[in-house]
Amino acid sequence: MANLRERRHRMTRRVFISSTSLDLRAHRERVRDILLSLGLFPVGMEHFGAQGTGDATSVSVEQLASSDIYLGIYAWRYGTIPANQQRSVTHQEYLEAIHLGMPRYLYLADPSTDALTGPDAIFPAAVRDPEHRMQLGSFLAEVGRSHVVDFFTTPDDLAARVATALSNYLLEVQRDELAETIHPPHDLPPRTPGFVGRDRELAALFSALHRAQDGDAVALVGMAGTGKSALAAEVVYALANGAEAFPGGTAWIRCDGRTGLDGLASVDDQILAAWGIALTPEELAGATSPERELLARERALKRHFNGSGGQALLLLDNIEHDLPLS
Repeated sequence: MANLRERRHRMTRRVFISSTSLDLRAHRERVRDILLSLGLFPVGMEHFGAQGTGDATSVSVEQLASSDIYLGIYAWRYGTIPANQQRSVTHQEYLEAIHLGMPRYLYLADPSTDALTGPDAIFPAAVRDPEHRMQLGSFLAEVGRSHVVDFFTTPDDLAARVATALSNYLLEVQRDELAETIHPPHDLPPRTPGFVGRDRELAALFSALHRAQDGDAVALVGMAGTGKSALAAEVVYALANGAEAFPGGTAWIRCDGRTGLDGLASVDDQILAAWGIALTPEELAGATSPERELLARERALKRHFNGSGGQALLLLDNIEHDLPLS
């Protein structure tokens, strides 16, 4: 079941629209249009069709279980309560979405829309069920306590809010799926043929790296031509190919001639490319100066390496003294 759901998740995502019908028909139509424009498939009571067996609740639960996202829209109507049951169909759909652990996007009618009369009355008395007002109040309070919700007024207002939220969701899913297709790098530096000796230095480097915590750096400093790169290459080869290989990847980044902020940007770009890390649209939009571009790169790197990909090993070779590493 998990594999089937994962495969469907990479194709068209099904969004279950949960709400009462009589009062929210226009809102549902606008949401349906928005979902289709985003490449999402709306699932709602309008699409259930005739059913040979099962009641309204069981049919809804079945459709909900085959969906990927739950979209709850609640106004001033509690909805139909099936015979011999205590909760409305909409309320039961909400509880089932929680049970299934689905992503949930919840929208409540703005309190200003509770007015029954006047030119701005969106939900007149004819579409409400005052006999269930107490149950509705308890339900809305339950939703508000348990989730971060958004509030809507008109159908267009709701559609705009749904479009924003689900566009962000799709971007996040896209990044996750891209990350799944990109394997951590295994880019090792060239080794020096016939490398022998220097056992004490090798042991000291191994010891320092084994003691290092996530995010720590171990520096190998010396005059030009003393074999720092060759020594580092031997250590990286041994670590990357040994029993304690780095699951987050290994990369050799050349820093020759990189200086100042431009040099740091070049180094960051090499690291981003090695791990296939992309800046978010928000980060790109905010990168309005070289300094902000640098901060955006640093945030993207921290976001990736603070994730769950496992420890990574990064060799920065031939670092210049005036490269402003943080």
